[in-house]
Amino acid sequence: MAGDFYEVLGVPRAASQDEIQQAYRKLARKYHPDVNRGPDAEERFKDLNEAYSVLSDPRTRARYDRFGEDFRKIPEDFDERVAAGAGGGYRTRRTAGAGGPRVRYAGGFGDDFGAEGIDIEDLFGSM
Repeated sequence: MAGDFYEVLGVPRAASQDEIQQAYRKLARKYHPDVNRGPDAEERFKDLNEAYSVLSDPRTRARYDRFGEDFRKIPEDFDERVAAGAGGGYRTRRTAGAGGPRVRYAGGFGDDFGAEGIDIEDLFGSM
């Protein structure tokens, strides 16, 4: 996948579902391998399909907007797990000059998340 899904479709982040669909249809016609024999047309068409599949579904789009390109690495029920305590525990610690507590999640995601002791600030710090 090359680039941000919104850039792939050429729409702003605030685009409506109709705008996303219109942009996809226009570009899909242009880059469909049966129509466009260009060397990059097939790859571009695949990128368009991936971007549209994510942005056309409101729940998937919300996860993409929140977590960026790593949205697939975050469990779909992340918010529910956090709200329920996820079977693990939270530890708060202050760090020098940080200006506030840092929260570390200690377990509960199991093997499907692949990490013990996740620093929530590090996970979302780039946002």
